[in-house]
Amino acid sequence: MDTVLRTPAASELTDLAEVLAGWQVDDGQVQLHPGDLGWYSMRGADATAEALRIWSRDGGPLAMGLLDGEDLLRLALDPEVRDDVALARQVCADVVDPGRGVLSAGSAVVESRGAVALQQALRGEGWVPDEPWTPLCRNLSESS
Repeated sequence: MDTVLRTPAASELTDLAEVLAGWQVDDGQVQLHPGDLGWYSMRGADATAEALRIWSRDGGPLAMGLLDGEDLLRLALDPEVRDDVALARQVCADVVDPGRGVLSAGSAVVESRGAVALQQALRGEGWVPDEPWTPLCRNLSESS
């Protein structure tokens, strides 16, 4: 099954926030959460939807990323697939290629707390640890 990257419509925000709420676990790592979407929505529903990236299989979201500026992607993954290597590789491929519409060329930060497989994939592409609250960063204008 292929993993599909897409930008949602504003009409999907309520459903996506509910999915995101279902991914929050008391003993899990802090990750993107519905309150972040609420805070970002001060910019409007269209801007919030435009800042989201959804990775899905069979129509069901597996990962969500919020572009909090041009150089910061804040991620959440369904706890059931946090260790899914195929998903991690696809998210990584989409993140490192500015042509995929996730991050622009230049220095960037990916918040991916608890997503060990994704962090390993990003490290394999040259990303390095950053501040403790932003585990990996890389300049995408450099060739790999």
